[in-house]
Amino acid sequence: MNGKYGTVDRVFYLSVWMVLAVSIFNALQLFWLGLTILLNAERRNSGVYLITTGLLAATYFFVSHTVIIAHELTFFGTQQLNIWWLSGWIPVIFIPFLWYAVNLWYAGYWDEADSRLLRRHRVPFNLMRGWMVMLILLLFFADAIPSYEEIARLDLSNSINLMGIPMLFALYPPYAMIAILLPVDALLRPEPSQRMMGDQARRRSRPWLIGVSLALAAVSFLVMLFIGWVVWNSFADYTRTYDYSYLPAQNPTDNYGYFLIGSVVVFDLLLSSIIAAGTIMLGRAVVSYEVFTGKTLPRQGFARHWRRAIWLSAGISLLASWNLMQADAYLVSLIFLVFVMMTFFVLTGWRSFIYRDQLIAQLRPFVQSQRMTGTLLSDSSDTHSRAHDLFHVVCEEMLNTTKAYLMPTGVLAPLAGQPLSYPDSFIVTFDVHSLSNDPVISLSPDDFEALRWAIPLYAERGLIGALLIGERTDGGLYAQEDIEIARATAERIIDMLAGEEMARRLLELQRQRRVETRVMDMQTRRILHDEILPTLHMAVLQASALEDNARHNLIKTMTQVHSQISNLIHAPASIPLTPGGGENWACELQDSIVEEFEGKFTSLDWNIEPHLPALENVTVDIVGAALREVVRNAAVHARGDDPNRPLNVCVAVQGGDRVQITVEDDGVGPGYETNGYHHGGAGGGLALHGTMLAIVGGTLTIDPIPGGTRATISVA
Repeated sequence: MNGKYGTVDRVFYLSVWMVLAVSIFNALQLFWLGLTILLNAERRNSGVYLITTGLLAATYFFVSHTVIIAHELTFFGTQQLNIWWLSGWIPVIFIPFLWYAVNLWYAGYWDEADSRLLRRHRVPFNLMRGWMVMLILLLFFADAIPSYEEIARLDLSNSINLMGIPMLFALYPPYAMIAILLPVDALLRPEPSQRMMGDQARRRSRPWLIGVSLALAAVSFLVMLFIGWVVWNSFADYTRTYDYSYLPAQNPTDNYGYFLIGSVVVFDLLLSSIIAAGTIMLGRAVVSYEVFTGKTLPRQGFARHWRRAIWLSAGISLLASWNLMQADAYLVSLIFLVFVMMTFFVLTGWRSFIYRDQLIAQLRPFVQSQRMTGTLLSDSSDTHSRAHDLFHVVCEEMLNTTKAYLMPTGVLAPLAGQPLSYPDSFIVTFDVHSLSNDPVISLSPDDFEALRWAIPLYAERGLIGALLIGERTDGGLYAQEDIEIARATAERIIDMLAGEEMARRLLELQRQRRVETRVMDMQTRRILHDEILPTLHMAVLQASALEDNARHNLIKTMTQVHSQISNLIHAPASIPLTPGGGENWACELQDSIVEEFEGKFTSLDWNIEPHLPALENVTVDIVGAALREVVRNAAVHARGDDPNRPLNVCVAVQGGDRVQITVEDDGVGPGYETNGYHHGGAGGGLALHGTMLAIVGGTLTIDPIPGGTRATISVA
């Protein structure tokens, strides 16, 4: 390899290139992790600031490390290198303690005033904090560490030493080793997490975080060995006369000096590589389990960006380090680096389009036509079958779950039908109304057929159901995108079932009304043809035999009958108007019902609660029509086969979160029978009004009570 000093040993320069590349890679990755955690944290508390500070401090260390390694290929002089050398020790001292503090925070050290973790680590934490402060004071206010120039000559005699070892070199290795190993205890025995799904995230991320601690411990141990090696070599007379601040290319015949510097380079490469492995493990814990950001669920996009950041950091570090090694080719290296960045940008855009196509392919069953017209003309079981197929798509292709259960509830439950299960048919008893506002709720798998998580489903009118899911088939955690897509698609399935059932009911009622109208028309024609016309014909025959005066009176009577029949056929139905919305809708509704059904009951009592919430006009219209149908049913059917039976009706209107209208009568009850004959209406009117109430988030129920019937209308 041709460099600044001509042809030198290729292996040596390859090692220097790798050291620079790994150092730059570590700096870029640590910087990316620090800013990513800070910007993506759900709450930026003290723990987030601690981990961000630690990662940025580590970034600065590797920047200074890169400058020092490449000093022969840069414009930095000895004085500037001393500044980088001394300032680089600040993050070196801070990082072990910050790693200890971050793991204590993540394990719940400050969550409770007197936790077991706090009792175990109160003394070690204060000891390590005091030790760190002492090292910082020695660094700034005492000559406890040799300068870079002295280290290059392996001259340790000018600094404060302990048994010939610089004070900082003697005190730092045990401090770093203890501070890095103490977090292992906190990770193995943490306090219960206050974060949703936090305990599971801790269990799954624990191997990665312990791996980071062990990597840092290995680095501390190797640093201790390196310090011992430096101190041992500092006692040799030969090493004191050799200036190691320059590459051996200046004196390639000095084999011993060349061997020492080559050993330092290989040792540095080993340390940097271990730290790079620890950085990757830390990144895996952050993006896979959101260990420091506080998010409830990991995000697939987060992991994708991390992997791309690794590839980008690796490419930039190789090119940047090669650029530093090629001192006579800065311009070419810079242009090449720009093209690499543009290539990475193109590849990122390409992968984003591929991910978009995959997402659309997954959502295609839900965005395509649901064949509403064909479904309404077919058997009702077809809707449930198609919903079951869509539910299987969600479970297999989106969630990749082992088990799932979709439970409709609330106002849509009567319309959506029975719950859906995957993969086999099973039944789960679960109180959906016990769900909290969290996006995902943990369940006990022993109590819910191996189902582990509950996802609440909402619509404009509130809770409409829950999606219960088991573990993933690959044993991993569900990503935030998985849960959001599963929630949206499950809500879509419930809406689809409810909407199609509602449309089917309305269509069926329309068919029934059309049949009834046709039957009534036929009955009218038959009566006119078989009864009215013969009667009129007979009257005409009789009139022909009468005298003129009698004939005139009879013709007058027949004309009146004809006029009455004509008016009956052409007169529109008299439909009472429903009051509008506002705060006085209940009183106006009372006046309308009392006027319409005056004299139909023995008594019609009203109990209206004051200060009822205002309702929209369309809601009042639907509620008024349903109440009128309930009262009409009572007037027509509640007396049974005794038209003279006393009948008392009480209407109560109550407010609150939901307006509730209760109609109670002391009639024969719904569906009464006499001599095996079933009385009462077909229930078509009640079904129609119940469906209309469901559209506005209401319900209509009919229940038998001792001595009568209770009808309840509820609406939000």
